[in-house]
Formats: sequence, structure tokens, C-alpha cells
Amino acid sequence: MQKYLKPRREYFQVIGTDITSDYDTNPSNILTKINREIHCKLDEIKLFESDLVSVVHLVDMDGAYVSDDCIREMNPIDHWIYNQDVIFVSSKEEAVKRNKRKRENLEALQSLNCVGMGEEIPYRVFYFSCNLEHVLHNNANVPSKIKRSMADEFADRYYCDVKGFVDFISNSDFSVDGSWRGSWDFIKSGEKSLHRYTNFGLFFTEAVI
Repeated sequence: MQKYLKPRREYFQVIGTDITSDYDTNPSNILTKINREIHCKLDEIKLFESDLVSVVHLVDMDGAYVSDDCIREMNPIDHWIYNQDVIFVSSKEEAVKRNKRKRENLEALQSLNCVGMGEEIPYRVFYFSCNLEHVLHNNANVPSKIKRSMADEFADRYYCDVKGFVDFISNSDFSVDGSWRGSWDFIKSGEKSLHRYTNFGLFFTEAVI
């Protein structure tokens, strides 16, 4: 990303948190939480809101829009297991609550056009489905202990091949094209939020920010 943005004199910083699933996050406070994360990063790198060109938010879908019938209990199990049609969980009741909370928060994010204390920084949210590892490695159930090493391997592969990365994200079978709004309508239907898709390619091909 840094190599892609450099010719445009823009800089890419990673915050690295998923607030959409947090127990205490809801549509009424999610903007405040986003602004808090932004300012924590700005304080760290000694910049101001006025220095920001935009905020691009990447989220995992995690099957948030599937019907409750697609959630099934399996025990013993210590983490959720995703496949094409179903999520296996230890507690269906808790999973249904999580999905409802995540959907509500994602809907709130889609309605945001700007963030910041003055709400003047252009904002867009993009998704990876079922999650980041699913898109990048075709595996929705990567163990946490090897996520970092797989991410490093992926970054090394495309470090000197920005065009290749953009092509991978924008022109693969899992790339959702069309309008940004239409890409969100697409991922919400049926079991698609469990399938391998991303609309992040629109950031590069359509400049939707």
C-alpha cells in the first residue's frame, strides 16, 4: 500500500483493530470509537487531522449477514469454524447476538461519508469475506498463531510488485466490481458473507473515496 500511495504523496498507516464485533460497540458510539482510534494513531506519528487525505477502513465480514439457520453448535470447540454454508460455534445464542451486533455496526459504517472530530475526513469502509485470510490465502480458518507469518509471506511476495497486488485484489474471481454501494448489497445476500469475496479492488480501480 505504501508503494502504491507514494506517487500520490499520500501515506498509509495501519491501525489494526476490529471494532464492529466489540460487545460495547453500537451504531450510536461507533463514530466516536473510530475517531478515538484515529487520534491514537495521529498522536503516535505526530500528525493532525488536517494532514489526513482519507480514512480507509477494512473489515472482515465473518458471515455476519447469514441467516440464523446457518449457525450451528459443535462441541467441544474453542473457536468459530467457517465454511461455505455454515458457521460452527460453541454457543448459537451468543453467535446470533454477535452477528446482529456486527450487522448493525456495519450498516452504520456504510452510512458514514466523513469521520474526525469535525467530520471532515473522507471515509470509506471495504470488506474481506469471509475474512482477510480467506481472500489472501483462500483459507477462512487460519490459526491465530500463524496469521502473522502468512501475512509477512504475502507482503514479501508483492513488496516489489505493486501492480501484481492491485491486479490480484481487483481482477480475481473473488473481486466484487460495480459500484461501491452495489458491492455491499451483493455481500449481504444469502450466504455470501461466508464466501470468498472482497470489494477492496474498488479502492484502486474506481477511486471510491
